[in-house]
Amino acid sequence: MQEHASSRREQEFREHDLERFAGEIERRRGRPEYRGMGGEEILKKSLRELNPEGEKRENGGSVSLIPDYAASASPETKQEIEHLLDVASRDGIAHADTLARKSSAFVLDAFHDAVVGRLYPELKRRGKIK
Repeated sequence: MQEHASSRREQEFREHDLERFAGEIERRRGRPEYRGMGGEEILKKSLRELNPEGEKRENGGSVSLIPDYAASASPETKQEIEHLLDVASRDGIAHADTLARKSSAFVLDAFHDAVVGRLYPELKRRGKIK
Protein backbone atom coordinates (compact mmCIF):
# COMPACT_ATOMS: atom_id res chain seq x y z
CA MET A 1 0.00 0.00 0.00
CA GLN A 2 2.79 2.43 0.93
CA GLU A 3 4.55 1.69 -2.37
CA HIS A 4 1.38 2.36 -4.38
CA ALA A 5 0.85 5.75 -2.68
CA SER A 6 4.48 6.66 -3.27
CA SER A 7 4.24 5.90 -6.99
CA ARG A 8 1.15 8.08 -7.31
CA ARG A 9 2.96 11.00 -5.68
CA GLU A 10 5.65 10.70 -8.30
CA GLN A 11 3.14 11.01 -11.14
CA GLU A 12 3.16 14.20 -13.10
CA PHE A 13 0.43 16.75 -12.78
CA ARG A 14 -2.44 16.46 -15.19
CA GLU A 15 -1.86 18.12 -18.55
CA HIS A 16 -4.92 20.31 -17.97
CA ASP A 17 -3.33 21.74 -14.82
CA LEU A 18 -0.01 22.34 -16.57
CA GLU A 19 -1.70 24.23 -19.40
CA ARG A 20 -3.94 26.20 -17.08
CA PHE A 21 -1.23 27.43 -14.74
CA ALA A 22 1.31 28.07 -17.52
CA GLY A 23 -1.26 30.35 -19.15
CA GLU A 24 -2.05 31.97 -15.82
CA ILE A 25 1.61 32.80 -15.18
CA GLU A 26 2.04 34.29 -18.64
CA ARG A 27 -1.18 36.36 -18.39
CA ARG A 28 -0.26 37.76 -15.00
CA ARG A 29 3.35 38.59 -15.94
CA GLY A 30 2.11 41.42 -18.16
CA ARG A 31 0.09 43.09 -15.43
CA PRO A 32 1.65 46.01 -13.55
CA GLU A 33 0.92 44.55 -10.11
CA TYR A 34 3.00 41.46 -10.97
CA ARG A 35 6.05 43.25 -12.40
CA GLY A 36 9.20 42.16 -10.65
CA MET A 37 7.63 38.97 -9.30
CA GLY A 38 9.17 35.63 -10.15
CA GLY A 39 7.16 32.89 -11.81
CA GLU A 40 7.00 30.82 -8.62
CA GLU A 41 5.51 33.73 -6.69
CA ILE A 42 2.95 34.36 -9.45
CA LEU A 43 2.07 30.65 -9.45
CA LYS A 44 1.57 30.65 -5.69
CA LYS A 45 -0.74 33.69 -5.95
CA SER A 46 -2.73 31.86 -8.64
CA LEU A 47 -3.14 28.86 -6.35
CA ARG A 48 -4.25 31.04 -3.45
CA GLU A 49 -6.93 32.63 -5.62
CA LEU A 50 -8.66 29.38 -6.52
CA ASN A 51 -12.11 29.21 -5.07
CA PRO A 52 -13.77 25.99 -3.85
CA GLU A 53 -15.17 25.31 -7.31
CA GLY A 54 -11.65 25.41 -8.74
CA GLU A 55 -12.04 28.51 -10.87
CA LYS A 56 -10.22 31.79 -10.50
CA ARG A 57 -11.82 34.47 -8.37
CA GLU A 58 -12.67 37.58 -10.26
CA ASN A 59 -11.06 39.75 -7.54
CA GLY A 60 -8.88 39.67 -5.79
CA GLY A 61 16.56 21.64 -1.64
CA SER A 62 14.82 18.64 -0.06
CA VAL A 63 14.05 15.23 -1.53
CA SER A 64 10.81 15.24 0.43
CA LEU A 65 7.64 16.25 -1.35
CA ILE A 66 6.68 18.60 1.44
CA PRO A 67 8.38 21.94 2.11
CA ASP A 68 11.38 21.98 4.43
CA TYR A 69 9.56 24.00 7.09
CA ALA A 70 6.91 21.27 7.35
CA ALA A 71 9.51 18.60 8.17
CA SER A 72 9.04 19.23 11.89
CA ALA A 73 5.24 18.96 11.67
CA SER A 74 3.44 16.00 13.18
CA PRO A 75 3.40 12.77 11.17
CA GLU A 76 -0.35 13.21 10.69
CA THR A 77 0.13 16.70 9.21
CA LYS A 78 2.87 15.51 6.85
CA GLN A 79 0.68 12.60 5.79
CA GLU A 80 -2.21 15.00 5.10
CA ILE A 81 0.01 17.17 2.89
CA GLU A 82 1.25 14.12 0.99
CA HIS A 83 -2.32 12.89 0.58
CA LEU A 84 -3.29 16.25 -0.93
CA LEU A 85 -0.38 15.95 -3.37
CA ASP A 86 -1.64 12.49 -4.34
CA VAL A 87 -5.08 13.95 -4.97
CA ALA A 88 -3.56 16.78 -7.05
CA SER A 89 -1.72 14.25 -9.23
CA ARG A 90 -4.71 11.97 -9.59
CA ASP A 91 -7.74 14.28 -9.61
CA GLY A 92 -6.30 17.71 -10.37
CA ILE A 93 -4.94 20.64 -8.43
CA ALA A 94 -8.30 22.42 -8.13
CA HIS A 95 -9.89 19.41 -6.43
CA ALA A 96 -6.96 18.99 -4.05
CA ASP A 97 -7.06 22.72 -3.29
CA THR A 98 -10.73 22.44 -2.35
CA LEU A 99 -9.83 19.68 0.12
CA ALA A 100 -6.81 21.60 1.45
CA ARG A 101 -9.01 24.61 2.26
CA LYS A 102 -10.89 22.42 4.74
CA SER A 103 -7.63 21.87 6.67
CA SER A 104 -5.54 24.22 8.75
CA ALA A 105 -3.86 27.28 7.26
CA PHE A 106 -0.52 25.54 7.80
CA VAL A 107 -1.56 22.53 5.72
CA LEU A 108 -3.00 24.79 2.99
CA ASP A 109 0.20 26.87 2.78
CA ALA A 110 2.43 23.79 2.83
CA PHE A 111 0.31 22.19 0.10
CA HIS A 112 0.56 25.33 -2.05
CA ASP A 113 4.33 25.51 -1.51
CA ALA A 114 4.72 21.84 -2.40
CA VAL A 115 2.66 22.25 -5.57
CA VAL A 116 4.66 25.30 -6.62
CA GLY A 117 7.89 23.46 -5.87
CA ARG A 118 6.88 20.64 -8.20
CA LEU A 119 4.75 22.40 -10.82
CA TYR A 120 6.93 25.39 -11.64
CA PRO A 121 10.03 23.34 -12.59
CA GLU A 122 7.84 21.01 -14.65
CA LEU A 123 6.33 23.96 -16.53
CA LYS A 124 9.84 25.28 -17.27
CA ARG A 125 11.13 21.83 -18.26
CA ARG A 126 8.32 21.44 -20.77
CA GLY A 127 8.90 24.92 -22.17
CA LYS A 128 5.42 26.09 -21.21
CA ILE A 129 6.79 29.18 -19.47
CA LYS A 130 9.98 31.19 -19.87
